[in-house]
Amino acid sequence: MGARWICIKVELVSGRGRVLDPAPGRIMAIPPRTTFEGLAEAIDTAFGRWDVNHLCQFEFPDGTVVTDPESAAELESSEFGPLSPTLHLSKTVARHLTKGVRFTYTFDLGDNWEHRCTVLPTIDPWEAVGGLAAQPVPIWGWGDLPDQYGRRTEDGHGTEDGHGTEDAEPGTAWSDTTPAPEADRPPAPWVDLRAVRAAKDAAGLRPALLGVEFDHALHQVGQALARLWDAGPADHSALEPLLLSVVNRATLRAWPGDDLLHAQLLARLRSEEPARVPVDPGELADLGSDEYGAVVDPATGDVWPDFPDGLDGLDDTFDPAEGVHYRDDTGGQFEDMEVFVETQPEQSVRDRLRKALDGPRPFARFKDAVSDLDLWPQWQGLRDDRRIGRARAFIQEAVEEGTL
Repeated sequence: MGARWICIKVELVSGRGRVLDPAPGRIMAIPPRTTFEGLAEAIDTAFGRWDVNHLCQFEFPDGTVVTDPESAAELESSEFGPLSPTLHLSKTVARHLTKGVRFTYTFDLGDNWEHRCTVLPTIDPWEAVGGLAAQPVPIWGWGDLPDQYGRRTEDGHGTEDGHGTEDAEPGTAWSDTTPAPEADRPPAPWVDLRAVRAAKDAAGLRPALLGVEFDHALHQVGQALARLWDAGPADHSALEPLLLSVVNRATLRAWPGDDLLHAQLLARLRSEEPARVPVDPGELADLGSDEYGAVVDPATGDVWPDFPDGLDGLDDTFDPAEGVHYRDDTGGQFEDMEVFVETQPEQSVRDRLRKALDGPRPFARFKDAVSDLDLWPQWQGLRDDRRIGRARAFIQEAVEEGTL
């Protein structure tokens, strides 16, 4: 059996704020060793572009974005939504373009010439092209191609507000409406905090943070990032965009203790010494939320349960009466539940959780509802993050007062 080439249908559906109807298109034969950069160049040529000094990107249904290294770093430091998994344009297309896959190609991220791409069955290049070409080759096409800047003449006349609609070419209808969106993607999964805590280096942490929601867990993610950053400079370049993303998200989120998390991580990005944190905020948050609260040994930073009868032999060298006592208040814990309700995208889920909070025994009723809705890992992640934030703020206040 001879070589088989990838075959894709590329349709130009919109650009410069307008929709093309009908969409001009090309069928293209793609050698397997083609890079995404080579595919982009071939599409631009096939659609008549002469000024190709613009940014471009491919996007796949799972959220993966293929772009240049600088844009990839910006995507991984985004302060909104899930961080997109990224590939560089230098990667070859073969393993990503399988039959039936649909993806988009966008040329010029200012004018946003968007192409809908569909992978067709493979073809025999000898039959389709007449040989083994080194570059992608258009083998079929249709439709009138708009100028990339909307120009109808050499001097640029014949355009309307630069969009080229006044003298639109025959057979191409320009619509003033925005393109109909593709079917919405399902909500991104929430981050697996077990994978975050288990990560031993940047290569282990990055996959755990890409394509997931983690705005509810910034303190926990930030602790993992700080731990790996402090382990040595080898991973700093890979961790930097992730660290920057958490810094920006903490500023926007503004939960208790987020300002302190921001300062801790920003100091590392600036190669400054972060402020001393004499107590583990996660440990204090964990014990401080229990029935009796927690007590901190100011000499060592150790955290103990604040039992009414003392430590009962758990530690004979520390007198709890000389420690710093902390207990997470129930008002903050009730607010945690209210915040969690608002993170849920479905109205029916929000209504169910609000009903649980509106009545007797709201804590127990809320936990039952969370369990019934299979939301326990999400709730636990958000609850723990808010607890850590409050514990971090308490530690900072105690340091300023000189009790820690």
